[in-house]
Amino acid sequence: MLSKKLLRAFVLLLLCLPATLIAQVTNSSIKGFVKMPDGKPLEGVSITATHIPSGTVYTTVSRKSGEYTLPNVRIGGPYKLEFKYVGLRP
Repeated sequence: MLSKKLLRAFVLLLLCLPATLIAQVTNSSIKGFVKMPDGKPLEGVSITATHIPSGTVYTTVSRKSGEYTLPNVRIGGPYKLEFKYVGLRP
């Protein structure tokens, strides 16, 4: 009797395992907002994020609202972020 219960538990465990493996997150995103000291949003700012441990570089440009998104970046960090805009220091 014990062996049937053990077998059922093992089969149930095997059925749940693939769902757990699929649900693991392997990437993330970095989102933000770029603005001037007076609060006006900046469009066209070049944003570069460098994943320090791997050296992987991700780039994007801010939208009209000043918002930016770097999708599908590596999880964890640290990251070095650099912002460049014509006429301003990085």
